[in-house]
Amino acid sequence: MSQLGALARKELRDILREKTIVVALVVQLFIAGFSTFLAVGLTGLYDPSSTSARTRADIAYVGPGGFDGLLKDARNLHVQPLEASAAVAAFQARRVDAVVQEEIGADGLHTVNLLLEDGGIPATLLLTQMKGLLERYEEHLRTAEQGRLQQQVLTVPVPAKADAPYAFVYATLLPLLVFTPVFLSGAVAGDTVTQEVQTRTLVLLRSAPLGVPRILAGKLLVPLLLAPAQMLLWIALLTLNHLPVANLPGLIALSLSTTLILAGAGVAIAAGFGRSNTVQAAYALVAILLALGSLLLPANPLNLAALLATGAADARVWTTLGILAALGVVTTAVGMGWAARRLRMERA
Repeated sequence: MSQLGALARKELRDILREKTIVVALVVQLFIAGFSTFLAVGLTGLYDPSSTSARTRADIAYVGPGGFDGLLKDARNLHVQPLEASAAVAAFQARRVDAVVQEEIGADGLHTVNLLLEDGGIPATLLLTQMKGLLERYEEHLRTAEQGRLQQQVLTVPVPAKADAPYAFVYATLLPLLVFTPVFLSGAVAGDTVTQEVQTRTLVLLRSAPLGVPRILAGKLLVPLLLAPAQMLLWIALLTLNHLPVANLPGLIALSLSTTLILAGAGVAIAAGFGRSNTVQAAYALVAILLALGSLLLPANPLNLAALLATGAADARVWTTLGILAALGVVTTAVGMGWAARRLRMERA
């Protein structure tokens, strides 16, 4: 057992000397350490209404009046009443950022047209603000005209909106921090075997009182422990950012199970091909195929991580976790057995 530990310590030193591995760890640390910044910034991109950011803008208003009152109340908007042709000309000359045209039909119907630039963060923020102002204007008009309606306008309480950063952190960021170390550990397991095959140092290792299966087990031990260790570090950083994570044992089991699958496959691929470039390409292809195959499971592994972390795990989640654990044991046993036979054949 002490010999196996010595081999594992040697592998750990070799991993820490690899610049690629160290850079990958730093990148993950950057992602986890700035998780709050990412939660606010990136959710603002895919859900602009979740952010309170506003952009200063010059608005050309065309119409008899009404909606312009709400526009003037917004501190970040400067409203200029203009004729339609002058407003369009000012927009084309970039003297104004948007044109708002309001028309009132004979039946009292208010129509508001909005002219904005296509794309860009300022335009997106302005469009989001306009949407909110239009909703307020619609509610104001309904209330003012309720006497003309056959039914009374009821004020329905608006349900509290889900916290967008919460959804981003647990559905996007956390699965990324869980499975990135897993993918990395599988690649590391394959690279360590490839290095021994290419440099022919496997012969020296076999001179020690260790069989090939135990040598492969020692090489698998460090990548297997590296993935959950990294995941625990990222979860600790999330907790420091006031983002608690539930079901920690379940997440550790998920990390270990998926690492066993990829690491077992990586060792088998490395023993079969023996060349670094070929092994990396084959490992990437196998990882993609496994990711596609995971869609056949009762619960997708990415959703599995989110459900475990939020404490919403059900029977389907635990069933999927059990399947992954069984696949991890089988893949590792078959992969290491095949790799051991392959390496013995090369030795012979």
